[in-house]
Amino acid sequence: MMPLQHFAKVVADARKAFQASRSVREWLAFYEAKQAAYSRLAAMLPQVKEIPDFWRYVQNMPAAKWLPIIETEVGRITRRRSLCHDCGAVEISWPERLCSECKNARRLETYRKAKERAYIKQRTRKCPRCRTEPLDRRQKVCRTCKATARRDRNRRYQKCLKERKLRRVQPEFTREGTSTIPSFQLATQTAGNVEQQRVLAGGAR
Repeated sequence: MMPLQHFAKVVADARKAFQASRSVREWLAFYEAKQAAYSRLAAMLPQVKEIPDFWRYVQNMPAAKWLPIIETEVGRITRRRSLCHDCGAVEISWPERLCSECKNARRLETYRKAKERAYIKQRTRKCPRCRTEPLDRRQKVCRTCKATARRDRNRRYQKCLKERKLRRVQPEFTREGTSTIPSFQLATQTAGNVEQQRVLAGGAR
């Protein structure tokens, strides 16, 4: 016996028992039997969970009428599961949900959205130096900070050149220039030293 037919038989027997007495106890028994039969049916035929009007058919129609409707819906859901979920034209095998073309299309769409998010995020970046001006793509600092850094670098370079020229034109440091003794005293001391050297040289002979 097929699962749907077994479910229809269990529900019909429970309904007959309830209609015979119309008591609360029989209604509870009918409800429990119906839920237990539906649980077994859903375990054996999961497609019935995707039928939105399943209980409307079962409760308002006799089994001879709702069985063909439910069987048709189950067949339609089964066929839909064996086709691509996007295009619905290419056959697939479980557990695949998409065909190769739809997979590539989704992958490209995901990549495009990721690039758009990255571009939007990049447009909201601020200069790490001034923290005010936005940055363009492939730009580390803004144009203002770049121009300021260039002017500072040129200023330091010009200052370095001036200091080098000053060092070159300065006179050589001499003993006279660095001494604190006046020049005439320095000349006298130099002459005296020369005479002493001559006397010593003559005595040595």
